[in-house]
Amino acid sequence: MITGSATASRVEIKNYNEAQKLQDDAAERCSITYKAPEFFNIQSPSSFDERTDIWSLGCLLYALCFFKSPLDEVYERGDSVALAVSSGVIYYPQHYSFNPSLIDLISKMLVVDAQQRPFIADVIQSAKSIQLSS
Repeated sequence: MITGSATASRVEIKNYNEAQKLQDDAAERCSITYKAPEFFNIQSPSSFDERTDIWSLGCLLYALCFFKSPLDEVYERGDSVALAVSSGVIYYPQHYSFNPSLIDLISKMLVVDAQQRPFIADVIQSAKSIQLSS
């Protein structure tokens, strides 16, 4: 039994009702500044896999580095987070002391098109490479 915000990692949306239910669930259970772009306007038919969570993980990694999510400022201004997310533009502070490969990894995780995001095994491999080069 799946409870809370946990759900199956692969989901096939076959009709409008399924799309609307998933969109409503995402609106209720996902923090807006960490919610993957594909959850703002779910189409039918469509499919989702683990890479939806990679977006949220990328937001978390960004927050660990910069002490706020990449979309906190948009939210705090009252601007549309959905529009900001769909633009694909992520701003990074000008001055940071992180390995550029870490910023590159975050950027790859925050690609709007879920099909272009890495799977978790790729993220882990990149993180290990970054750790070894530091």
